[in-house]
Amino acid sequence: MLRSVLLAALFALAASAPAVASVASGGAVDFEQPLPPTAAFAASGDGPTATPAIAAPRPFDLLGLRWRGGEAHVEARVQRADGRWSRWQELPHAEDVAAGSRRGETVTGPLWTGRAQRYQLRGAHDTALPAGLRAHFVAVERSGATAPPRPAKASVDAPAIVPRSQWDPTGSCAPRTPPRYGRVDFSVVHHTESLTSYSRAQAPEVVLGICRFHRNGNGWLDIGYNLLVDRFGTVYEGRVGGVEQPVIGAHAGGWNSLSTGVAVIGSFTGSRPPQAAQDALTQVLAWKLQLAGVPAQGTIGEISPGGAENRWSSGTRVAFQRIAGHRDADHTDCPGGAFYALLPRLRGQTANQHEIAADLLTNSPVGGVLSQGGPAALTGRLALAGGQRPVGAPLTLQQRTGEDWSDLDELRTRVDGVWSASLPVTVNGTYRVVSDARGVASPGVRVEVAAGVTARVSPQLLRPGRTVTLRGASTPAKERVTVVVERQTRRGAWRRVRRLSLATDAGSYETTLVLAAPGVHRFLVTTAADAANAAGAAPVRTASVRRARRAR
Repeated sequence: MLRSVLLAALFALAASAPAVASVASGGAVDFEQPLPPTAAFAASGDGPTATPAIAAPRPFDLLGLRWRGGEAHVEARVQRADGRWSRWQELPHAEDVAAGSRRGETVTGPLWTGRAQRYQLRGAHDTALPAGLRAHFVAVERSGATAPPRPAKASVDAPAIVPRSQWDPTGSCAPRTPPRYGRVDFSVVHHTESLTSYSRAQAPEVVLGICRFHRNGNGWLDIGYNLLVDRFGTVYEGRVGGVEQPVIGAHAGGWNSLSTGVAVIGSFTGSRPPQAAQDALTQVLAWKLQLAGVPAQGTIGEISPGGAENRWSSGTRVAFQRIAGHRDADHTDCPGGAFYALLPRLRGQTANQHEIAADLLTNSPVGGVLSQGGPAALTGRLALAGGQRPVGAPLTLQQRTGEDWSDLDELRTRVDGVWSASLPVTVNGTYRVVSDARGVASPGVRVEVAAGVTARVSPQLLRPGRTVTLRGASTPAKERVTVVVERQTRRGAWRRVRRLSLATDAGSYETTLVLAAPGVHRFLVTTAADAANAAGAAPVRTASVRRARRAR
């Protein structure tokens, strides 16, 4: 009896604990709930490792867990509005820990549950639940719409794809940083391991919930997948950057810069995706692989970079199917046993819709805004009509100069028709490659380079009321630099003290500043973006003002 009372008190405390909430302007809400010590879980009547029913601080649609410690497998179920409980479902582990998840923590989820407020957890296969659990929830705000957003054509030959603006109309899952680009050598197929009882109208909410969890629960830059497919056959744009572009996602640890990730929403360990989802998947894969100039069948050899989630050690040469399952790349069961067994047939169906009708040259800048001097890394592929990807074909790298193009370097294609180039850059530029022999040119891509900025502070230790000298330079020379001086409070926050706009002398600047208050000060020196460069920033510099000695 005493144990039951103690359990009830512990879970009442968990339910009433302050939630860590992040509220956007409509769209979705994130919040967290710390769970009581796992030793209390042994008293549940639903098995040796199951918790009693837990009341979340408010209704939710999606949940995940995080804890400090090693890997564990946890299942969850939720109570529906009619009182019935959903089936138990294992929470998937984050696909790419290196993509920005919280340091030192294991993250599982997201699991789409539909609207619920009470849930239970248990260790899979009667294993113990990890200690220090925190539940992270996403509640998707109901828009009142009765129909899903309408897909739009991404281009003349593209399948219908629902853009981000329709599943996240308020921008409640805006990316943390601009997109980065790589190359698509193969595709990786996933399932989200969400419960599959969502309706057609709820599907966009599922995508938004996954995005919010990936960004706010895992700490990633954006949703991990490049594209998503619901069980009704609707395709959704995933990570920002353009559905036609080789955007680097966070779907397959170690392989994101060489692949595109497509997830079917649902759990397909024991059952296959619905036929509508299969048809949409093969269509969008045929289109995406055709854009990259690679076939839907056959293998490609890649060298593993290693990593925690990667199942292949660094330096291992791995042969991937052009349409691979997530388990082929990383330590995971994704996309589920039933779905994985279906992949050979899906490759054939995708190949039947895949055709490279004309010679193709692709071109992509690797990475984002470059630091001063670069180098700029470009990569792409030469694919000939009919699918041949020649080795040793001559190409010319060109830079736009006004309305014309000027030659920069001679290149040769490598295995699989891949070409790559690296060049030092100090200013923004647009580049392409051409094949004179085939009479084909790649699209021109713009490379942005940050201005170089230096800063030096002297002295770095001084008494209150004394001056410091800040000097440095911008490269290429900019007319002005902006200086922001901040002081650290006792709680560790930074508070602005001064903001200056300084004219430079051929790019060089110098100023003196009086620092009156004791404490650590930091100096942030930046240049604004212009036609020649992206915005630049100097390394942060600091100076400490000692406290005045008291008179005795």
